[in-house]
Amino acid sequence: MKRLLTLFLFMGLTFLVQAQKMVSGTVTDVPASVSVLVLSYAGYNSKEVSVSGMTANMSITLSEGKLLEEVVVVGYGIQRKADLTGSVASIKGADIAIAPVQSFDQALQGRAAGVQITTPNGVLNNPPVIRVRGTNSINLNSQPLIVIDGVPTYSGDLSVNSAANNPLANINPADIESFEILKDASASAIYGSRAAAGVILITTKKGKKGSTRVSYDGWVGQTEALRLFDMLNASQYLEVKNEALANANNAARYIGGQDVNGNPIDTRWYDQTHQKGFSHNHNLNFSGGNDATTYYLSVGYTEQEGFLKGSSFDRTSSRLNLDHQLMKNVKVGTNISYANTVNAGPNSGSIPEFTMEPTLAATLLPGIPLDGD
Repeated sequence: MKRLLTLFLFMGLTFLVQAQKMVSGTVTDVPASVSVLVLSYAGYNSKEVSVSGMTANMSITLSEGKLLEEVVVVGYGIQRKADLTGSVASIKGADIAIAPVQSFDQALQGRAAGVQITTPNGVLNNPPVIRVRGTNSINLNSQPLIVIDGVPTYSGDLSVNSAANNPLANINPADIESFEILKDASASAIYGSRAAAGVILITTKKGKKGSTRVSYDGWVGQTEALRLFDMLNASQYLEVKNEALANANNAARYIGGQDVNGNPIDTRWYDQTHQKGFSHNHNLNFSGGNDATTYYLSVGYTEQEGFLKGSSFDRTSSRLNLDHQLMKNVKVGTNISYANTVNAGPNSGSIPEFTMEPTLAATLLPGIPLDGD
């Protein structure tokens, strides 16, 4: 499909062309070096036209842009964007590949209209809360269905202790090609009641025909808690407590503790629980193929430390996507992935399903004497 655009031309202008409308204006003091007219229209390819020696009136045809030709993955296959009638949000994997997160779902926040993603706390690898179609539910779960290369995946929290465990962190974000979020009710026709809260389709990267391509990406960073509250020191706290007693006509009875040398004990608890965490991530992939067979092979490693002492996340991952054109109408392939993740975390109170005995919790904090020891 092509559209004919009629313009009133002036040298050196860049027009945003509106179809079926005449564009006109007045230009003075045009630099001698300006001699190109750039025409653009939403959904069509831009076109540069040399205006040297041209007359004031001309007709230019813009070809249909690539945007309308791009395909979108839906539950039963793929469709051109121009033919898509459902409510689908598309996100490229490259947009989140370098985000310093543990799982891809944490990096989707704010990238799709109508999709609410909230990280409940700062615990490493804690599953975010995702809402695509509101909070109503028929199965006591408002989380959307996650489908990876056509296979539905569990997305709940697998933790049985104080360390969070998000199963979606087993997927290396660098291996993801694209996301499609199905937001309307049509997804239920494909996946049934599981899609009542929406569907997130994930497509991993595939090999492309050509010589072997090697790619590496990585990042390093530091994590620390910011905007911490200013707390009272030991003497200020005792003063406030005794002042409360005085206001109630009671004698002061709070005194500070002393160490073996007789010095007042004044512990800054931020120093006992917080740290500056160091994190780094590395990904290496190989891809290529010929007319019949394509492959994509990747390995990745990430090691991240949280701002709480004892909080860490390590992941080692690998993936092999292999496709072979067996005959004209028959294509076979395999997707093989391996991931080993290790999560560690103290009892921060951020995991509501887990409670800890006070004595055990105290042993996890350094510098706290127990039973006078």
